[in-house]
Amino acid sequence: FLRKKTKCTSVARIMDGPDHVKGGIEANAEKEKLSHDEKARKLKSNLTPLSVLFSKPHNDHVRISPNGAYLAWRTRGRGMGDPHEEDNGVMNIFVKKRETLTIRQMTFYKEFDACVHFKFTPDNKSIIFLRETQRGSECYHLYAIEIDPFFDQGSKNADDPQLPPPAKPRNLIKDRMMTCGIGFVGGTQLWTSAESPRHVFLSTSQIGPNAMFWDISRVDIDTYELTLIEENIMSSTLGMIQVVFLTLIARMLSFFCIRMKPPGVPIQWFPDKQLAFRGRLEVNLLKLGASFCARNQNKGIWKTIHSCTWDDINLQLIGSTGGSGTARMEFDGNNVDIHLCAFKACGKASDTTTYDRFNINTGQYLKRVAGGDAKSDITGFCADPHGRTQFTYYEREKRLLEIIPDIGSEDDRSRLEEDIRYIKSYFQPSLYSHNVACKF
Repeated sequence: FLRKKTKCTSVARIMDGPDHVKGGIEANAEKEKLSHDEKARKLKSNLTPLSVLFSKPHNDHVRISPNGAYLAWRTRGRGMGDPHEEDNGVMNIFVKKRETLTIRQMTFYKEFDACVHFKFTPDNKSIIFLRETQRGSECYHLYAIEIDPFFDQGSKNADDPQLPPPAKPRNLIKDRMMTCGIGFVGGTQLWTSAESPRHVFLSTSQIGPNAMFWDISRVDIDTYELTLIEENIMSSTLGMIQVVFLTLIARMLSFFCIRMKPPGVPIQWFPDKQLAFRGRLEVNLLKLGASFCARNQNKGIWKTIHSCTWDDINLQLIGSTGGSGTARMEFDGNNVDIHLCAFKACGKASDTTTYDRFNINTGQYLKRVAGGDAKSDITGFCADPHGRTQFTYYEREKRLLEIIPDIGSEDDRSRLEEDIRYIKSYFQPSLYSHNVACKF
């Protein structure tokens, strides 16, 4: 109490003192205020603006052509030809020829984005991509656009932005009631092959209540011809009746403790390296479970390799939005590696996703290829140009890579490790909030 009183008395005496003393106090207060404001400005200048933090990316999804001659990516905003064109925020595809460093805008959409799911054809002649036919319709068609006309030295259209583009995207799906490639669940189902570079294999379905039950079709890029490769049992009225009838029979028999396996309905397909479709993810309409099924090289009967209930399934495998599922099946002879969940290895079920190997003929579990991290799912895979998986990665506090143990020879593994280290050191200076760590 005495200290407080003395302090107050001292302050009162100072405030009542000479003017130069009061002026000094006011100057110090003003200086402290300026110092505080300066610190606040510096702090604010170091913060990321909310408009930037929550904005959509301006450039994304870089692709390189199979021969290494071209780079492709998507850019948001104005076209390259007219800097005064209104920025409508739409993503379009751009291509750069690495030899001449020439950049060309390939698509000129103004209503909504060119789809993120685009790729070069194996012969390096075209870019194919998926795009909604109307904004928000969730009906996707496959488009193709040729690359050479944009880089033809004799074409005035390629250099003059006032002229129409030298080529336009071609819609390869002629049926207006058909959707392809991306559905309500599962990953993107679109494949190409070096052995048949002008053909595209993709999932197809008629728009309607059965749109998530996919067939597999082959599309000719040049002739637009559509050929059915694998048919889903739910694609026809007779097949639907068969599925419903057998499911009801299995349900009634279950009351008498008689077990009957109800028919599975494919919602996603998986090819081998020769693009023979030997794997699929099925749903059980009786118990709403999910099953990974496969068949051997002779395309024998479908065998269930792994099943789990809907309560146990990791929804990352199915995906919460179209094209986001991470379920995967990779074939090596009559063995198959599956990205799955709830598999009981050593008598213990996994809460996170793993990558496990099975024998198709016997259904026997062989080994764990990757995964098993108790704190993180496998969130992605990286494959070489031949489609062979090289490593998986996880998203936790930072990205972790795990190289597949048997990707090839010891030299192959060493080169891959060296490449990853080089990439890490190259990008490390620019990575402020997202680091890359390698797990060997």
